[in-house]
Amino acid sequence: MIGRLEWIKGIELTLIALRNLKRIGAKAELIIVGDGAEESKMKFLTHALNLADDVSFLGALRPNQVKEVLSTAHVLICSSWSEGISNSVLEAKATGVAVVSANVGGMSEVINHKISGQIFEIGNVNDLTERLMDYYVNNEERLKITNMARLEAEASHDLNSQIQQFISVYQDLIQSPANK
Repeated sequence: MIGRLEWIKGIELTLIALRNLKRIGAKAELIIVGDGAEESKMKFLTHALNLADDVSFLGALRPNQVKEVLSTAHVLICSSWSEGISNSVLEAKATGVAVVSANVGGMSEVINHKISGQIFEIGNVNDLTERLMDYYVNNEERLKITNMARLEAEASHDLNSQIQQFISVYQDLIQSPANK
């Protein structure tokens, strides 16, 4: 997970999903990059769920350090209660890291479920756990999805493409009848 440690990021959902995975014997660990007001609460919850050996809090990192952490990850989780389009999800896709995200904001615009990532129902820990299990038990499927995600990110989310999209929107606004 990458982001500020605030309630809106749904970190507790991911911690509970990790506990669920551990209960069924899955070998998994969670790395959390970021800091914020909820850090002590998340650390307490980690201990309360008996996950202290399975969760690492790395704090705020510089962009090159985040990239390094992503390069070792198998899955990036975005369990937010609210989100526009998560930059960390776009970065993960471009890096070839599988993504599991809550179906919030614009996330369904950047993740095609089971094609370039996985989407789960907002706040549904069981659904999140199932999406993570999909990747855990089927590494071949995870690799296929991450390859598609990388291609999608290169085609749709590179800087030049974003610039062209902004230019197009502004040109449409300038040429609209309301502005003449």
